[in-house]
Amino acid sequence: MDNEMKWAAIELTIAKLFTPKNFPKIKPNMNAHLFERPCEASHKFDGTNVGKDQDGKLYGRNKMINPNA
Repeated sequence: MDNEMKWAAIELTIAKLFTPKNFPKIKPNMNAHLFERPCEASHKFDGTNVGKDQDGKLYGRNKMINPNA
């Protein structure tokens, strides 16, 4: 199955927050948007290109990884 969540498909936080259209709405709550919202991170090992979503599904650069692999 193809990976539909490639990096280019995911909005970057800084670009989303600081567009002229969004910034006036977000500015009063900037700290809440940046520091009080849930965030997830992972560690990249040995040059791997693997991502994991909140449901535990694994994604390679172009394909989803079979959970039985």
